[in-house]
Amino acid sequence: MIAVGDMSRVWEVGLETNLILILSGVFCVGLGNITNYIAIGHLGSTIPATILTFKPILTIFIAYVLLDEVLTTVQLLSGILLLLGCWVIVSKVVTRYGMITR
Repeated sequence: MIAVGDMSRVWEVGLETNLILILSGVFCVGLGNITNYIAIGHLGSTIPATILTFKPILTIFIAYVLLDEVLTTVQLLSGILLLLGCWVIVSKVVTRYGMITR
């Protein structure tokens, strides 16, 4: 937004909206990082890193369900590629180590 956007638009939505956005961002990022570190402690780093690749898929799904956004062909193809990549990584880890362990 700083590079190509208009910073004055931040103030057009009002202080209440900005506070909601800031608090939800801090809460979601903080909670996400805490749960990621807990997962790394229990599962090692490979599986939690692989799970993070699902974030774009979840974002697309939530936007479709909650915001009635239309999915484009590129978004659907990207989602399929992400899922295939996750499957390859997880299957290699399971094959190599026999099961998911620390």
